[in-house]
Amino acid sequence: MKSLLQKLLGKKPGPATDKNTPKPRPDSGQEEPRGPINREAELEEAAPKRGTPWIGVDLDGTLARYDYWRGFEHVGRPIPGMKARVLEWLEQGYKVKIFTARASLPQGLEPVKKWLAENGFPELEVTCTKDFHMMELWDDRAVQVVANCGSPVISARFAAQPRAPLFGLERTSHGKAAAKEMQEEEAKTKAADSNAPTQMQ
Repeated sequence: MKSLLQKLLGKKPGPATDKNTPKPRPDSGQEEPRGPINREAELEEAAPKRGTPWIGVDLDGTLARYDYWRGFEHVGRPIPGMKARVLEWLEQGYKVKIFTARASLPQGLEPVKKWLAENGFPELEVTCTKDFHMMELWDDRAVQVVANCGSPVISARFAAQPRAPLFGLERTSHGKAAAKEMQEEEAKTKAADSNAPTQMQ
């Protein structure tokens, strides 16, 4: 009787189905998973890959003097103390990247690389992007917050100590050169101030 009705209606008999048989999903372009799913393996695959920790150093106002924006081609003079610190980190084997907004535009990269080469730095990566391997950032505009709290660090305490090594600059060759350069700059500034004409009040 059933076959006669199917013949009259023009339908071909299909495979027998059971109520407990799951309906096929619409084609998503992916094969259905077979067997147990290893969620731990998926999480491991999604986790950040191991890499070399690096220190981010801002350029304008941190590594180079900055007063106002003069275009991509202009970068101020190196700040002696910060230059010595970066060179010391590199000498100790730390990875340093120049972390600057200039890298957000293509025309901002080459002037920074040229400035580094002209001022005694080795070739360093210039970026404006953080990743999972950045251990800390040295920046004149940054405000440090207490982890998992949101409160700003406003006093010199353990939470405010950088993870990058702090060393006595006066005991390193880079530090001695920086100290000498700062003394020379201070002498020039004093000479310029003494020669400047006094203004009437």
